[in-house]
Amino acid sequence: MARRGITARVTAGSIDEESGGTLWNPHLSLARRVWEIRRTVFSREVPFLVLGGALLVVIGFVAGMWGFALLGAFIVFCGLGTGLANLRCLTLGQCAHPDGLCRLDERPGIALFRSRDFTGMGSMARGIASRAIDAVGELHDTPAHAWLDPGLPSTAHRLAWEVLHCLDRTRRARTLAFQLAQNPAHAVLAGALAEAIDALDHRLDEAAQSLSGCAVLAREWTRALHDAELRRDGEQELRSTRMIAPDALTAATESLLQQTFCRVTAARDLTDSGPFPWEQPRTTRFPSAAGHQFTEAARRFGIQRRLTGEETGLS
Repeated sequence: MARRGITARVTAGSIDEESGGTLWNPHLSLARRVWEIRRTVFSREVPFLVLGGALLVVIGFVAGMWGFALLGAFIVFCGLGTGLANLRCLTLGQCAHPDGLCRLDERPGIALFRSRDFTGMGSMARGIASRAIDAVGELHDTPAHAWLDPGLPSTAHRLAWEVLHCLDRTRRARTLAFQLAQNPAHAVLAGALAEAIDALDHRLDEAAQSLSGCAVLAREWTRALHDAELRRDGEQELRSTRMIAPDALTAATESLLQQTFCRVTAARDLTDSGPFPWEQPRTTRFPSAAGHQFTEAARRFGIQRRLTGEETGLS
């Protein structure tokens, strides 16, 4: 009961059930995986399209028949596009073939499972598969590896594969349950089979939720680490900012303002140029804010309105 409570709390931030994804067979060797990738990428006549198109390009250039060269380039482009679509099926689990045919659809589960492999088995089965696949992907990619059990990603990968394998084993049973339900004479058997499938789905759903809980815990711990790092950086910058002492700079600028004010005012008095705008009554051209600023500066520095050339060093 306590375990279910933990699962319910942790999986509150569940993983998207509609996202695509792939889960490789954890028991495959690296060489077998590379072989499966090459076999899938170069399926659907990709080698024939690329080589045939390249041959037409060469013939077109040699014979000066530019139409053949353009046709060959187009065929090569189609072959490369098909190869990229095949690669997309492997990496993202999203089939992009216009005709809907894909080599991975022939026998799912040999090298990998995709979320779309369980589309025809009901929404619950598709949700279980998506959560299990996404949880493994998140555990493999989490930045919090140093804080987690080193064997967590591989263990979760193996358990998720078992979940998907159990789902895949019910594929035939689901089809039979649907067919039996169409015949009233087999209603009892159809009901019993559907009940067994539903019970298995609920158990597998609990397993998928536990895997999702592991991913959510890793995600939240990553967020907590990021928040702690952000707070530490903020406190460091706060201390660094408080160490900046602009007092000398402020005093120097105030002294510069005082000297400039004295010289300009003295020059004004010597040339009898009249009062400055801030010394005049308020007008629309010179707002009172500017006058107040300079008046305050004069008051602060103890500068009199009339200064002689001797006081400012002017001759």
